Amino acid sequence: ALKAGRSYSFRVPGALTAKHGSPLGSDVEFRFKATGADISKPTPETWRVSEPRVGTRDEVIVDLGSPHDHVSMAYRIRVQDDSGVPLAGIIRFSLYERIWHFAPATLWSSSRYEITIDSRLEDLAGNRPSGAFDRDINRPATHWVNSIEFRPTRSNNKRPRGAKAR
Repeated sequence: ALKAGRSYSFRVPGALTAKHGSPLGSDVEFRFKATGADISKPTPETWRVSEPRVGTRDEVIVDLGSPHDHVSMAYRIRVQDDSGVPLAGIIRFSLYERIWHFAPATLWSSSRYEITIDSRLEDLAGNRPSGAFDRDINRPATHWVNSIEFRPTRSNNKRPRGAKAR
């Protein structure tokens, strides 16, 4: 319904009432310019991983390259140990949901770890690593990266690590 390049506005009259019957107050108007459709799927193979240091609880930091839905990021990206056991820890986001941080509950060892990516992870437009939001669900998903391996190091190097296609 919206055309790329055209300007639009969305207005909420202050006379509207809130759930409990009180008026909202003053009118609010939001002006915006429509852009083209975003049908680019997230590409985990291009994510940049900052590896934590062995023997610390430093965060593993993943730059996803573009903003993603923060609720989706909270449930769809995990870290597991070399036995496939998910790690307990704290997740946070930064740079407008472009950066995913994970601080483990225990110290990092020198073992291999894996960042796992659920196929239902969504960017802000609803695109998933397995395809664009509006793809035909009867067509098979394209191959996509579903995990990134890393090993904690003595220094924090930022580079893509061990992607696996699915």
